[in-house]
Amino acid sequence: MSSNCDNLTEQALCLDAPINTTTAKWQLLPEKDKNVIYEARYGVEITPLINGKEAFTALEQAILKATDSVDIICWGFDPSLRLSGPNGKYRFGELLEKKAEEGVEVRVLIWYSHTADWFIGFKDESLPDYDRLSGNYDNGVGKYLRQIDHNFREESVVSKHEAKLENAFKRYQEAAKKWRDSPNDQTKALMEDKHQAFETLYNQAYTEHDGTPYLQWEDRIYNEAWYRKYANSWLRNSKLWFTTRAIKNFSSVMDMTEGSEDSFEGFFQKQLGKYFATHHQKMVLIDYLKPKVALGFVMGHNMQKNYFDDDKHHFEPKNRYKGFRPWQDISTRVRGPVLVDLNHNFSRAWDKEIPWDKWANKGSNIGSSRDNITKEAFISNNWEPKQLDSRSTFKCNMAQIIRTEYVDQDKSILRSYENSLNNVTDYVYSENQYFRYKPFADQLIELAAKRKAKGAKDLYWFVVTNKPNSDGEGVNTYKMFKALGHHERLPRLQLNELKTIKEMEDEIRWFQQEQNAFFSGTPSYENYERAIKITESALTELKEKHPETAKLREKEREKEVVDELDVDNPQQAFELQNNDGLNVHIATLESCTRNQPKGYPTLYTPIYVHSKLLLVDDVYFLLGSCNINKRSMELDTELAIATPTPALAKHARNHLWGEHANKVETSSRRNYRVWQELMDTNWAKRYRGEPIMGFLVHFYDPDCEVAAPND
Repeated sequence: MSSNCDNLTEQALCLDAPINTTTAKWQLLPEKDKNVIYEARYGVEITPLINGKEAFTALEQAILKATDSVDIICWGFDPSLRLSGPNGKYRFGELLEKKAEEGVEVRVLIWYSHTADWFIGFKDESLPDYDRLSGNYDNGVGKYLRQIDHNFREESVVSKHEAKLENAFKRYQEAAKKWRDSPNDQTKALMEDKHQAFETLYNQAYTEHDGTPYLQWEDRIYNEAWYRKYANSWLRNSKLWFTTRAIKNFSSVMDMTEGSEDSFEGFFQKQLGKYFATHHQKMVLIDYLKPKVALGFVMGHNMQKNYFDDDKHHFEPKNRYKGFRPWQDISTRVRGPVLVDLNHNFSRAWDKEIPWDKWANKGSNIGSSRDNITKEAFISNNWEPKQLDSRSTFKCNMAQIIRTEYVDQDKSILRSYENSLNNVTDYVYSENQYFRYKPFADQLIELAAKRKAKGAKDLYWFVVTNKPNSDGEGVNTYKMFKALGHHERLPRLQLNELKTIKEMEDEIRWFQQEQNAFFSGTPSYENYERAIKITESALTELKEKHPETAKLREKEREKEVVDELDVDNPQQAFELQNNDGLNVHIATLESCTRNQPKGYPTLYTPIYVHSKLLLVDDVYFLLGSCNINKRSMELDTELAIATPTPALAKHARNHLWGEHANKVETSSRRNYRVWQELMDTNWAKRYRGEPIMGFLVHFYDPDCEVAAPND
């Protein structure tokens, strides 16, 4: 392949440079796969931004320096958010207005669900206080429904919630004192009950309507005024455009699932996937027409208050917005030729959403006006490095924008996961909001077994995720855990399978007894015989669907799964049932109160993991909006960046594991032992009511019930 890089400086990375074999095995090739749209780009700079304080601060600084354009795509948006924290100078909406008044073209494109508009009083999480039903904030049904919703969220809600929280804490203190003074099963149960009541209130985080970020009254008024001003900005001379988008072509969404190895769990899940897919991408593009200073952000964070936190994840919201729990998330800032692909992704999406009356919106159609900018404009020796701050930044020989996108049938995120997991030789680290795409587990199990047969060393999979929600999401998580031999961490779901088989066995025995005792030689005998055959057929089908559970029933007929494990023997509680050659740790993150006054119990709260990070072998780094579930891999629109850059991958691992576990060893085997010892220690500490070390705790959810899967 010819090269045109001879005249570049030594510092500039060649755009057409042939890459070595090590790098080549990680990239996807559009010419070989119709479901890959963007090619690999060379000479890219990536800055990881870990947690909201760092990510939002970097974003605010970049927007403040913008001189030409700011383009935003996101799932969640809150105009009243202050990017630099609760005491920041500008609300996000004010910052965007300020740039528009300076002549910068600002475009904001946010997802929302049309279907949800039919539910009166429903507040969409993606756009707090946006009047979705009519877009009319002054008249008619919009005004009426807004008033109804105001009644849900009066200012007094805040003080009432705080009073409830304080009262619950006092009751917990009293119960804890009774248990310390007179330890027995009754006082222990009382203490745990009051503890749970307090944590439930605390973790509501001043939210209503299934998790919508709660807004203070003045923020709500500001948001409504902002939407009123800019939702119809197409009809006036403005440099700030705001619009929403929804999934429009349901059949194309379903085409994305063709050939999937992760089938829908029934009709209900299929319909949810088809009609409730979302635009889940999160990206910002700044000053694209000025390549010397152009920047992009590929993000995991939504632009909302609950995403603002720092690495310390204090139990009390010292640096967070009041009322929100600790929050773990990651984004990136990027420079270089990948901005061409970020622009393509944004401009094509934007141009699909502008109104029909384009004559009234001069300059709003941006795709064709930017097509003359080529990747050569973004080579590194043209950059102005003073535009950036001093955060840890990494030069990447190769990086690739990857997506899940139904219009182009782009499946490059799924392909990247499959390819990178096939390349693993040491470890995989998944830090992800969800952990429920079983084909990935099957792939690693198969790879590890083949390596084991050849005498290769074991593989390690370190996982940080959340406990499932209580609305049915546990089913697909359970499938993932079960494949990896960790299904006892969701004991109620495991028990359900055992009970189902046992109940069917009991039913067959009952039919047989009734048949023999009362109906021998009668017409009813045939009815019972027919019922037995039907039940036996269903039981056979059930056992074929769950062979591991069926074997367990045969081996241990009356196995009992208890909610409380033996904390004096953590190895029993979390017995490692790893597959041959694949060692797996599954953890959640938790924060607690520290340095409590004497007599005050230690309180705990989950750190919500919203990250979407994949690391492989201290080589490969993948970060974006994509969860490990069927929606992100096949249905929702997603965006991420992937690169085989060892320095970046190792930096991310050291930072995150140092944050979570307080210690990072030099090998995966040693880190595996560090995690095991720390999580065992924290399991016992939590049971004794002591502050935990770091944030890492065993994944264990005895409360997750069986329900229809919906993810």
